Amino acid sequence: MAEQALYGNTHEPPFPFEHIKEKLEWLPAYLSENIRNTAFDLDPLLNTILVFARARTSTLQHIPMWTMLEDLLRRLNAATASVGAGHHRVELVPRGRAQGLFVTCSRSPRFNWALNPSHLDVGRNLDFFAPGHWDPDPLQRRCSVHFVEKGSLQSIMAETVLLKYLQDQDTLAELHKFNQTREELYNSTMEKLGLEYRFKAIFYNPEESVDTISLVLSRNVPPTQSWWDDNCFFVNGYFRDGNVLDTSFAFCGYNTKDRDHWPLIQLTFQFVVKYLRYEYWYTSEETGILFWNAMETVLQKIKKACETDGVAEEDSSVLLKEVKEEFERLAKLADTPDKTPLINKKPRSLPPHWMPRQSTLKDRIKKDVRRFKAVVSLFLFERYKLRDRLVRPSLEYPASGDWPAFS
Repeated sequence: MAEQALYGNTHEPPFPFEHIKEKLEWLPAYLSENIRNTAFDLDPLLNTILVFARARTSTLQHIPMWTMLEDLLRRLNAATASVGAGHHRVELVPRGRAQGLFVTCSRSPRFNWALNPSHLDVGRNLDFFAPGHWDPDPLQRRCSVHFVEKGSLQSIMAETVLLKYLQDQDTLAELHKFNQTREELYNSTMEKLGLEYRFKAIFYNPEESVDTISLVLSRNVPPTQSWWDDNCFFVNGYFRDGNVLDTSFAFCGYNTKDRDHWPLIQLTFQFVVKYLRYEYWYTSEETGILFWNAMETVLQKIKKACETDGVAEEDSSVLLKEVKEEFERLAKLADTPDKTPLINKKPRSLPPHWMPRQSTLKDRIKKDVRRFKAVVSLFLFERYKLRDRLVRPSLEYPASGDWPAFS
């Protein structure tokens, strides 16, 4: 549990993994059925599971997720009630006029129930190492922490840390230790629940990471396994200025046998850094639907090949030759000097609950009713939630950290 692992609080009742697991036999199939698009469904569903099992204090989601999460919470709460663990009941907490939706344990001693929380309050609710590190200045130097689901490479949670508060080595070491604890906690939680999902904590410093990745990929000798585990996410070209961040185009990951396929990985890295970019994203007929479909196909082919054990040297050479020829064909299209204006752009479809649509009067009334019920319940029937919250000492933060998060 987060209370004990992250904060040293041993007073919270432990989560009943042994007793509740048999009540959750439906959960793996439920997640498989409802995670239809990992880019949109993985984050809210897996984070809700982590909150339910008390591995996170809360998760912050978008209001369109309300119906899907309400159904999941109903099932999860029924499971805890059936084993007499009602203390761990979870609930949805709307905040802001439209956008904010927390999922938290009703009896959490740490969650801040403020109706208009600050960025600091939100960061504390989300178990951030550096809550309140929000600054509107785009020139402010930042690094970030990302928790990535290792199978899909989807980020399920991210935190920004302002570099000016992270200058000494002791603080940096504390940050890495905190992240490692969270990673171990999330993974052990999934294991205890019998779920297949596993996570990796990634630290990204834009002033160092990009150059380091390029340097390592230019060497003839593959990196160590620990380096690969910490950086393979970025080898896909992610977080480089102008590069497309879409896991459909990931060609390597945590199951990649990089030492067996190093030349192919080097070749692909050079290609995606140059051509997996928004400047080509459906900007002409040459870089339209056929171009990006072909890009996705060849990168997925590479990913599958690089996850295969015992590939013969002759087969590797043939694959390398085929990939090089396909890259040359795509590069020729992208580099065409006089491109044809795009006639038909086929945008990637969004799941129904994310489809943008005009807010109706019924929608606005429903949101207002939810907020009204939450306020009435808080002040009339659940005043225990207004008691002083547990707070972990953390880094300094800018004055903007005290600004309302949902203005």
